[in-house]
Amino acid sequence: MWLQLLLILIAFILYILNAKNDNKITRHRYVNFLIILLVIQSGLRHLAVGADTYAYFLSFEDVQKSPWSYVFNKFYDVYVLHEGKDAGYDFLVKVFSSIIPSFRWFLIAISIGFFWPLYRLIEKELSSLRDLFFSFVIYEALFYSFFSITGLRQTIATTATIIGISCIRQRKLFPFLVVILIASFIHKSVLVFLPFYFIANIKFSKKILLSSLIVMPLLFPYARIIAGFLITISGSDNYMSYLDSDSSTSGAQNFAVFMVLTAALVLISKKNTQNEVPNFVVNAMSLAILFIPLTWVDPSLMRIVQYFSLFLIIALPVAINNISKNSTLKYALYIGLISSLIFVIIRRSSEYAFFWDEMMLGNNYL
Repeated sequence: MWLQLLLILIAFILYILNAKNDNKITRHRYVNFLIILLVIQSGLRHLAVGADTYAYFLSFEDVQKSPWSYVFNKFYDVYVLHEGKDAGYDFLVKVFSSIIPSFRWFLIAISIGFFWPLYRLIEKELSSLRDLFFSFVIYEALFYSFFSITGLRQTIATTATIIGISCIRQRKLFPFLVVILIASFIHKSVLVFLPFYFIANIKFSKKILLSSLIVMPLLFPYARIIAGFLITISGSDNYMSYLDSDSSTSGAQNFAVFMVLTAALVLISKKNTQNEVPNFVVNAMSLAILFIPLTWVDPSLMRIVQYFSLFLIIALPVAINNISKNSTLKYALYIGLISSLIFVIIRRSSEYAFFWDEMMLGNNYL
């Protein structure tokens, strides 16, 4: 928690110092600085930070010591015998560890690979330093625990979807398919992103968003059926545990509220030809809202939602800019939302430590 708040404070100070010189060059440098902060935070974390980091470390060590035949045989086991899952991840680990035999540098590489395209996309869509700072706070409050410190495989897969957005906007179907299909060897759930190619650029996006808000409550009774359908078309039994889960879950309530709030702001925001919320962002939010009921089946199904909800980092700042010509109202919304997001970070109170704490214990994983 304290590191998150410190990084937000640093980003805020830099924003204030450069606010009077808000231009394309300044914003580019600011984005570069934000990327560095995020890479440091994710790539230099202690192995005990995040639910899966240590398990991924052990897996990295095992694959690094294994022969290449093990890696290639796993493709046969997974895709022919249907034993295990996502053989492409082990292949990626083996290739990387053969060049750089360090899990620490593997974490750093994944962090750079994720945050660089993400914030390059954000830089293109946001038109002020204030919006870029706001996007950083949104990420820290809503997505940090998912992409920065948890699942490496899905972070890699999500990187593919961000790259895929460029293909979608340029109407390049074949490169899009190649990127997503390759990523599916890392995490098969990314295949849910394939239909987005045909949905992303639909122009009446606000009508779709409004429809998704109306339909979402009606989907809750059928959430388990929908989850079963997605698991069936995935062709893998490894995700069946989500469907069979009997653990009590109240779903992603806070996240759902925030998504609905953001959608409402997008809907009431006025049309602005200079800086409109992009259609692909609004349509992605619509899909995220429709998938939210899945989290009431099993919290792990949040991974489906995250492929599409990530783009609210762009939607919310742009929507507030277009909400009204009244600058007082805009600043009130900014202050209120940023304060709420910081409160979420404080309330969650996530523990964090850098890798050098391991050195103090006599274990240097760098």
